[in-house]
Amino acid sequence: MERNLLMPALVLYLLATIVYLVKYRRAGIGLFGAGAILNTVAVGYRWMDAGHLPFSNMFETMMTLGACMFPLFLLTEYGFKSRTGWIDFFLAAAIIFPSCFIFEDAIKPLPPALQSVLFFPHVLTYLLAYAALAKGMILSLISLVKRNGSDWKSFEKVAYRITAAGFPLLTAGLLLGGYWAKIAWGDYWSWDPKEVWSLNTWILYLIYFHVRIATRGRSRWVDIVNILAFLAVVVTLFAVNLAGIFGGGLHSYANA
Repeated sequence: MERNLLMPALVLYLLATIVYLVKYRRAGIGLFGAGAILNTVAVGYRWMDAGHLPFSNMFETMMTLGACMFPLFLLTEYGFKSRTGWIDFFLAAAIIFPSCFIFEDAIKPLPPALQSVLFFPHVLTYLLAYAALAKGMILSLISLVKRNGSDWKSFEKVAYRITAAGFPLLTAGLLLGGYWAKIAWGDYWSWDPKEVWSLNTWILYLIYFHVRIATRGRSRWVDIVNILAFLAVVVTLFAVNLAGIFGGGLHSYANA
């Protein structure tokens, strides 16, 4: 059932991206809103059908992450007055694509380690952070490409603002994870691969803020470090969970 909702949502997200880019902004926003409704309904349906929060595997995680793009769009489009909504639309499509075509959608029992009141705030703060940081990375990429022109500054500025909005959520997710680990496994830190890469990500974003403050955003290294920091997010979310190239670890239940 969820895929029956996600597939048209994917089409709507892609159409919204194209329509917005050809300067039909309101129509693009309307298409994105319709896709976001379908995406959110899919999350709610999965929640009711599974009987637990839809964060337990990669199918559910990416589906929920796609729905997180809508509040991010509202923040940047109306809060920051940045006309970069097409990035949110494109990212939403890219995020739910694996749930549409790749990840297994079978409902599985919630592992005992995830049966905690901390499950919801820990994962949700990370998902909202990842949504913001993903957009910050795209904006930094555009800023880097445009550095030789005259219009890169607005992209760099919004990249900084949206990354700064995501960083406290990233920090909250890390702290909640440590507290939960103490309850579940008896220690705040276990050098689990996902814990290590989550910390690596957090440190890279600290470096980004330091470089940005030191250079006032004028150095292309600001964009480069932001892009590298998000690559650490990708490793944390995909390589650790799916490929297992860093070992199974305590978070091995989070695979597809």
